[in-house]
Amino acid sequence: MNKLNTINRRSFLQKMAIGTGAAMLPANNLLAKQKSGPRRPNLVFIFSDQQSNDMLGCYGNEQVITPNLDRFGAESVRFTHCISQYPVCTAYRSMLLSGQHVMYNGALTNNIRMLPGEGRYFGEIMRNAGYKMGYIGKWHLFGCQTTPIDKGVYRYGFDGTFLSNNCEMDTFWPGKGYYYDENGKKVIFEEWEPYGQTRQALEFLDGCEDDKPFALFLSWHAPHDQHPFSGHSCYEAPADLMSKYDPDKLILRPNCDEELFRQYKESHPDYIGQCSDIRVDYHGYNAMCTGVDNAFGKVMEKLKLKNMYDNTIVVYTSDHGCSMGSWTSDIYDVARREDITLKSAMSKIFAVTKGTPHDWSIRVPLMIRWPGHLKPRVSPLLFGSLDFMPTLLSMMDLKIPSSCQGTDLLHYINNMEDGAVQSLPIFTTWWSGVFTHHYTYASTFASRDKGWMWDKQKDPWQRYNLHYIDKNKSLQESLHTETVKCMERFGVRPVDHNLLVRMSLGLDPALSAKDLNTFLFTPGNGLPIGRPVDIAKSLPGLWPE
Repeated sequence: MNKLNTINRRSFLQKMAIGTGAAMLPANNLLAKQKSGPRRPNLVFIFSDQQSNDMLGCYGNEQVITPNLDRFGAESVRFTHCISQYPVCTAYRSMLLSGQHVMYNGALTNNIRMLPGEGRYFGEIMRNAGYKMGYIGKWHLFGCQTTPIDKGVYRYGFDGTFLSNNCEMDTFWPGKGYYYDENGKKVIFEEWEPYGQTRQALEFLDGCEDDKPFALFLSWHAPHDQHPFSGHSCYEAPADLMSKYDPDKLILRPNCDEELFRQYKESHPDYIGQCSDIRVDYHGYNAMCTGVDNAFGKVMEKLKLKNMYDNTIVVYTSDHGCSMGSWTSDIYDVARREDITLKSAMSKIFAVTKGTPHDWSIRVPLMIRWPGHLKPRVSPLLFGSLDFMPTLLSMMDLKIPSSCQGTDLLHYINNMEDGAVQSLPIFTTWWSGVFTHHYTYASTFASRDKGWMWDKQKDPWQRYNLHYIDKNKSLQESLHTETVKCMERFGVRPVDHNLLVRMSLGLDPALSAKDLNTFLFTPGNGLPIGRPVDIAKSLPGLWPE
């Protein structure tokens, strides 16, 4: 493939020092030292994949069966407004583990590697403080999805137990799902993948000692869809889980029209979202949520058996949500607003499972349990993806590096200052906006020709997009101004997404989407040549004034 004529990779790396050293403190200054006195708490961080916050019983869903997580929610601080600030798999994980905006950590979109942390990332700080480290399950931070993750800097501090298939999406089924062992050998799961990963987590906990704290991250791929096979739904779960639900009796979200969903799919054969009838998908999705709940219960029981229950911070969340056809309400909105037919409106909406500012995409469950330290309650405090690293480091009494761009929310949590955060930035590399308790706003970076704005108090299911209505211009400008302030906080500006992705990888700016995808799915590729924010600033015309 053609490389950029204007950039020499080696000279760029020398100039930018991979974009981290010049902008951040030396790693040695950040190595935390164990204090004398009580041992630091353990951390068990469990996250599912693509589970919206309305898909748990404790969040008000009366039909999904999640008794273990519901019980856990009653023992935790349960946040009603946890926001996936960049609701895509790789980007979320990069922000979780680096505490940095994607323009700084390099992971602009799926299948791009995160830049090395040089001692400043979440896992590296815990490891250097003496924690026994474990990571099990989906990784999705190492370029090509089906590649074993090399030992060393690209595990970002998880140098202990590391069992992952990176991001295999073909199947979670017994005899099909797999992981790579420490030698990079593929090992097949003989059980449903989330159950196999949970068994590995229990084995990790069995190997933990009383005198040394541990940090375990367990990342289940369910309830994410998997590739369909033999005519089955891409959300199908094991039979015992499926049998707990009658698909004909499932109640869909109010913003999902199953007949319109069917019509859309018939007229859009290239649609790559959900793979079958929406009710069938709802059936499997709910069943997988129950399977995840079963697995969570096993981890909690192991902590009790090991007498670790009271000295362990346990977190449950998800990387982003799932539409499950909820975008059909956008078809009605466009048809009503533009006075056109539903069929005509179908060509004007963005039908995806995630990656948009809708609640079903960005709002995820979050429950944090820490006995004796966090009083169980329901909190409306706004909590973003970037806030995990500084808040949890604060709980563990570990130093937060200056490179971390999130907010330490522990003080607000402890003092029940639930209104302390007024807004959260939300973004991808092609739209940006803000989330508040009252409104969600987002628009495309430069042109603002496409946008979303909802009054969630009057329209909780986001069926009426106010962005294009003239009488709302004053409110829209106010929220846009807040968005610009958020961008300025991170030192970022509007940049052409397609151009920046290619330039950050040192590729020809004119490279086609197909060839880019081939590049990213080739083992060994996907590492940015520097921080995207530095690349944008260094190239004439890419960083607009």
